Amino acid sequence: MSEAEMKYINAVHDLLIAFSDLPLGDYESSLELPYIIYGECFAPYIRKMITGNDRKELKHIFSFLEEMAKSEDEDTRDLLQVAILETFWADKAMFSFVKKYMHPHTREIFNSIGEYLFSP
Repeated sequence: MSEAEMKYINAVHDLLIAFSDLPLGDYESSLELPYIIYGECFAPYIRKMITGNDRKELKHIFSFLEEMAKSEDEDTRDLLQVAILETFWADKAMFSFVKKYMHPHTREIFNSIGEYLFSP
């Protein structure tokens, strides 16, 4: 996603273009529900890549997340915050690990979660 601005209305489409092998499992019929696809499919996929320490894929993932974070579309940024970043907040090891891969805009959104959730 370089030139095109990420928009919430295209969130699932953009995700599936960027991650064509993303396993959808039982959620294949929920493609019109971005929070379900991002929270139930993409967040676990990210965790799996972290657990497997797949650095190349993690760089790709966090570049994609940064594009979401830089979007002028507030709904896109909210999707990133709620469906992805909040899932890393409660797990102290995950919290520290993902901060290392985050780009500036993503980190800014991630840090803002501390305003309403306790630090791990």
